[in-house]
Order: sequence, then C-alpha cells, then structure tokens
Amino acid sequence: MSEAVPKQTALAEPATHDVVADHLGAAHAAEVNDNADASHLQAGEARHFEIPARLWYAMIVFYGLFLAAMFGATGGGYTTLILVVAAGLVAMFFGTAKATLKHGPVQPRSPLESGSFTLSTLSGAMREREVAIQMLIVPACVAFFGFAILLIRLWAA
Repeated sequence: MSEAVPKQTALAEPATHDVVADHLGAAHAAEVNDNADASHLQAGEARHFEIPARLWYAMIVFYGLFLAAMFGATGGGYTTLILVVAAGLVAMFFGTAKATLKHGPVQPRSPLESGSFTLSTLSGAMREREVAIQMLIVPACVAFFGFAILLIRLWAA
C-alpha cells in the first residue's frame, strides 16, 4: 500500500525575482507610477469664469425685461404665480453662479477687461464683441419675445 501513495515532494521555493520585469523591462510605461507625487491632484480646479461682470448684469436685465413684459401682457391671476416662479428660477440660476464665486478662490480680472481684449475658448480666441454676442443673443431674443407678446396684447385689446 505504501507504493500506491505517491511520494510527496517539498514544494518549490517561490521565485524571488519579478517575472514581469524580466519580460517588459524596467522602463516600460505600464510600470511607471504617475501618482508617486500626487500634490498636483490636490490643487483643485483652476478654472475661472473669465467673463466681465457687465455681461452677466446685461443678461439679468434682459431676463428682467422679459418677465416685466410678460407681467404687463398677462398680469393677474394664475399667470402672476407662474411669473414669480420663473423669476425665482432666474434668481437661482444667477445666484448659483454668485455662490460658486464666493466659495472658490478669488477670480482674476477678465482678460477682456485686463487689456488683452481676447478670450481663449475651445474654438480659438474671441474678441469682446464676439463673446458679448454669443452670451447675449438668447437673452435678447427672449426679451424681444416678451415685448412682442406685450405689443400683441396691447394691439388686440
């Protein structure tokens, strides 16, 4: 019966060298630890709004004109509640941007105000006029729509 039981041999000692390094080489990109110095990851986001405050105020004015025109055209009843809710949403939109600015680092002056007169964007540098057109076209059209509704209401009455 002792011949039927195979002889148990001692397990081989584990390899003491790195087999992967033997095949890849020490300088392979997969072996490089890019997080060894992670201080750059702890710096936080460094993005800025870079838009002059006057453009933000112009947007607020356009939306305010729209709400005033709509109140003038439809004022009273349930539409007042709807316009108050819409005004609250506009206030939340601009208030969120203001709160974000207060909690972040101090924002530098806009490049459009600091003398370079261009703003770097994903599609290339834009002049101040181009930035203003892109930012204000929708609010201006919304305000125009509000006044068109007001004129139609006054003309029909």
